Amino acid sequence: MKSIILAAGLASRLRPLTEARPKCLLELHGRAIMDYQLATLSAVGVTDVTVITGHMGDKIRDAMGSRVNYATYEDYEKTNNLYTMHACADLLDDECIVMFSDVLIPEAAMRKLVETPDDFALLVDTSRVLAGTMRIQVDDNGITDLGGHIPVDYGIGNFVGIAKYSKAGAAMLRDEIARMVAEGGHEQVYYVQALPRLARTGTAVRPVEIGTPWLEVDDASDYAAAKNETFYLGAQDGGTSRTGTE
Repeated sequence: MKSIILAAGLASRLRPLTEARPKCLLELHGRAIMDYQLATLSAVGVTDVTVITGHMGDKIRDAMGSRVNYATYEDYEKTNNLYTMHACADLLDDECIVMFSDVLIPEAAMRKLVETPDDFALLVDTSRVLAGTMRIQVDDNGITDLGGHIPVDYGIGNFVGIAKYSKAGAAMLRDEIARMVAEGGHEQVYYVQALPRLARTGTAVRPVEIGTPWLEVDDASDYAAAKNETFYLGAQDGGTSRTGTE
């Protein structure tokens, strides 16, 4: 299994913190956010990682070096990551974890996702419904819709920002993304908006309950909160994840 980390965006909601570095390189407890992501992936056996860069991609390459592979998306200022994934569609050729570059989870949650056998598996948190994140709706077959357009009162939880696709699922996702790009009008859409379209054809998009703390570092308040958390440090100390704060 491999992983794709989407790290091309501008991170405008974290300015001025991101004026000199991309948000995946913001430090927590002395290490970059992406360091924790790579350690968590490695702890569950995922070491083939490609980071898709754009904004300040040179800084990511300098920081991560040969630890990861790289792809570049040049039009990151014009479009959202649906187009990023389309431009790098060759990466969707096998079983993979696709994750946003600002999400922190403990090893236990990543392992749970990796071990899920479904073609489409999304890590979700139904213990709360948060504003400012991608909310989800479900039926008996799985996730029917997700995104910030779903009002908080109508969501049943949140998409954490990490998904696993089987080889067949990755191919279906790649093809649906291509159809959306060909249609036009989806320039500011997240790639996961392809999933409700697939769900409407009968494809099962399975929610995987995270059952642990998690963080999305999307703005300055998120970053401040992340500095006070330690659950994501587990992969740094021999692979034993902490599931609470100190």
